[in-house]
Amino acid sequence: MFFISDTHFYHKNVIKYSNRPFDSVDQMNACLIDNWNSKVGKTDDVYFLGDFSFGTKEETQNIINNLNGKKHMILGNHDKPLKGSSGLESVRSYHRLKVQDSRTERGIQDIVLFHYPILSWEKRHYGAWHLFGHCHGSLTVEGLGKCHDAGVDNNNYSPLSYDEVYDIMKDKNFVQFDHHIDRRK
Repeated sequence: MFFISDTHFYHKNVIKYSNRPFDSVDQMNACLIDNWNSKVGKTDDVYFLGDFSFGTKEETQNIINNLNGKKHMILGNHDKPLKGSSGLESVRSYHRLKVQDSRTERGIQDIVLFHYPILSWEKRHYGAWHLFGHCHGSLTVEGLGKCHDAGVDNNNYSPLSYDEVYDIMKDKNFVQFDHHIDRRK
């Protein structure tokens, strides 16, 4: 299982806006595809957290066809080209994922997936993680709890595996934001 966001395929200006180390859109697209396919197998689930492509419907479909994995899309603010695309397992605006994981206290890890960062997300007070995109690595989340920017600009232009996310989250502290008590004690 993998998580990724904000590839912005075919978006020339994102190279400048996000200071990406590419000389052209073609070079960026090729690198992002190579990085994705070097980690993701044909049958792996990939949760994409928005802002996939700025290309035409045909260009966007070509990218989808060339990426490994079963693709689950969480829509971002730049995802109009995804409408009607084939090769997608699901298309949603928001998703709460439950992952079986014996390393967790309850044996299940809840993960809230949304394009935008949320300060107080569903099941947060039970240890749920929140993965988001949109910010291109510019938002400091230290001290905000078990959340992480899954965007490529923040993660070496590659998808993150569930185990990589687990390693990121295990060292983050639970942070109380609302009226719920810490029921994990």
